[in-house]
Amino acid sequence: TVLSLPVDRALEVLARAGDTFDLIFLDPPFADAAAYRRVLDAVAATALLAPDGVLVAQHDVRLPLPAAAGTLSRTRVQQIGDNALSFYRQGG
Repeated sequence: TVLSLPVDRALEVLARAGDTFDLIFLDPPFADAAAYRRVLDAVAATALLAPDGVLVAQHDVRLPLPAAAGTLSRTRVQQIGDNALSFYRQGG
């Protein structure tokens, strides 16, 4: 399924449908931490991430992401060159 919608609208559609995911991967064209924070908060406010699921956010290493967002806690950061992957789980 491809949703050609802005991320906030797509999250609403998925949440309303009752969908849950074991893996959510964020690879946005965002250049600021506030945009990431809005998406992390939106995912945390829904039941989109399964209880044992993981959310992975790809970002520039110079753009630190929050240690927590709502019910999500960052459990690890993996640096790969100029990029990083931040892993989040429910409650840590």
